Amino acid sequence: MVTFLSLSTNLTCSVLRTIGSPFAEPREEKCSVATNELYRYAVRNRMALLYLEALNRHKQLGFLDEEIQKLRERYARVTDAILRVSHVLRKSGVNYAFFKTVRPYKEVTVDIDILVFRSDYYQAVKSLQRTGYVLLEGDQFSTTFRDIGARLNVDIYNEVHVSRLIYLDKAMLEGFVVEKRLPDNEVVDCLNQVADLLCVIAHSVLKEQMYVLSEYYTSLNYLSQMGNADFSELLSLIEGCRLRTAVSAHLTATAFTHLFAHGSSPGKLAEILDEIGLSQRELSQICINSFSMPYKYHILTFVGALLEKLGEEKARRSVAHQVFNLLNPSFASSAIIKTFDHLMRETY
Repeated sequence: MVTFLSLSTNLTCSVLRTIGSPFAEPREEKCSVATNELYRYAVRNRMALLYLEALNRHKQLGFLDEEIQKLRERYARVTDAILRVSHVLRKSGVNYAFFKTVRPYKEVTVDIDILVFRSDYYQAVKSLQRTGYVLLEGDQFSTTFRDIGARLNVDIYNEVHVSRLIYLDKAMLEGFVVEKRLPDNEVVDCLNQVADLLCVIAHSVLKEQMYVLSEYYTSLNYLSQMGNADFSELLSLIEGCRLRTAVSAHLTATAFTHLFAHGSSPGKLAEILDEIGLSQRELSQICINSFSMPYKYHILTFVGALLEKLGEEKARRSVAHQVFNLLNPSFASSAIIKTFDHLMRETY
């Protein structure tokens, strides 16, 4: 099915073998690729700290010792920022959950994403304004603030959306909020592993249209934490949110990337793909791309995932709203620029 011609020099294989996975042991990689090139590859795939921690365990950090210290400091700042905004929202009585933010492994995020439930959105926005967060932009769907101290953005979502398309109905997610413990032992409200995994996948396929290795590790780690009840919930939520096409594409890429790097594919992945179906299109796409990451999903995968979402009422209404907004020249111009950016970029 796949011809492995140069595993020792493949960047994906080298990085993934060094880190390992919940379903495969890490190992020291002796390859001809310079460590700084591998590190740049990890950075492009949004998992710089994860890779450096693996090198540190293998005692292979070398000249990257200063870099890991910087990332650990940034990680501590992000953790403090998460706790700080959580305190503000809890004090204001806002129903919320962090999503795509508190990952199941240690990594530095570029921003903080918070989903607000019920009708608490404007209360959340006001609370952050009162407590010193700098308002950058906002509308009825989401608002972006700047945490000056942590030097990162905080995005408050009234709906999980891209442009005006609501690609996840927050009402479907509210029952999946749990408390997660941060490294300093404080707890914050987050989506559980089932709902957060679905958010990561939907974001990957429908918003970014790109697969990066940080999502590979998010999927593997969340799946390793799931029991039979969680799998049943995941399958039910996939159908309820009409995300079968997106999940099939993402998990097909995950399963065969794991096979490429470690010679085996996790049984838990096979169980889900048996239920929802393997994406032959995405398997061909990732093989054509020689497992080089990040890689862009096949355009027909995105179209199919979008058409499937139109079977959901909230998504369908939001598309109609999107079409109406395209009549506004300013909005249409912005949409065209963002679309062009999506087509041309190599990562996000």
